[in-house]
Amino acid sequence: LYFNGDMREAMVQALDSDDGNVVKDVLQIVSAKAMRNAFDKVLALTSSPDKEISSAAYDALGNVAGTDELSRMYALLDKAGAGDAARLQDAIIRTNSRTAPEKAFETTKKAMEASAKPGLYYRILANTNAAEAIDILRKAGTKEAQAALLEVRNVKMLPIMLDMAKDMRQGEARDKILSRYLDLASTVEATPVERY
Repeated sequence: LYFNGDMREAMVQALDSDDGNVVKDVLQIVSAKAMRNAFDKVLALTSSPDKEISSAAYDALGNVAGTDELSRMYALLDKAGAGDAARLQDAIIRTNSRTAPEKAFETTKKAMEASAKPGLYYRILANTNAAEAIDILRKAGTKEAQAALLEVRNVKMLPIMLDMAKDMRQGEARDKILSRYLDLASTVEATPVERY
């Protein structure tokens, strides 16, 4: 088998295919190969009327986006509907994971402060795993912020989760909090005293 040309460019061009199956297959390839040159086309395909193509595009977005595209993704997040917002958050979290945690935190915090919908940024902020994110989420005091707190992978969350689990108002959420506590305690680098 021989191909004479630029495979990356050929993949991007294949995203214009009229055959939905081809587009979905190519989206998987550009995602797996993290083809940054496909970002604009993948972003456009998130708005496809074909739900399977749109879904595949959202799945690929976080792998084809570079950190220089985060501002465009944040702008899209502010306009996203409820279903698309969660998928876009996942894509932004994957993109942020390829940068220094401090930079990811600062970029997300800045976008959140400029947004009319700061709650959309709580999960993203939490997944920067920054200690500063913990303080912001605790001060927010909303259900979304509390749920996002459980995603923070930082040793400073251990005593906070114990306090959350002790709160009688948690009800059924207590089991989730304790499960998350045990998961975090077993994986973070912490002394035995910090862990328990």
